[in-house]
Amino acid sequence: MRVVPFGVHVPVVLWLDFRLVRPRTLVKRRTRHTTRPDLDKLERAVKDAMKGIVYVDDGQVDEVHKRKRFAREGEMEGVVVLAMSPEEAVGVQTTRWPVDPSGVAGPRSTVSIGTVQTVNSAIAGDQETPGKG
Repeated sequence: MRVVPFGVHVPVVLWLDFRLVRPRTLVKRRTRHTTRPDLDKLERAVKDAMKGIVYVDDGQVDEVHKRKRFAREGEMEGVVVLAMSPEEAVGVQTTRWPVDPSGVAGPRSTVSIGTVQTVNSAIAGDQETPGKG
């Protein structure tokens, strides 16, 4: 049996920062990503992909902070995921993201999952999401 960082019945708080490709033809003044894929589907894909790796079941996730945006120049597109216990999340301000623009996590303990490309491919539908038959 695989050991996951968050065992059975342990609540999990997720921070999901989706960094999507800005089309070259898009005007620079448009700063918000308001087209597909929608944020709920991106969240669902990541939660399903982490099942059995970070937590036993995605039902353990009891709080989610998420956003989607255009990747900044020089920043890799994909998703940055922070998973923590509610006790660790107490000090994190909900108005500020615990990840700086360079993609480096803050001082809190986090769980690192795979690579940005792997999760990005699963979201794009290039491969089956783990756990889905």
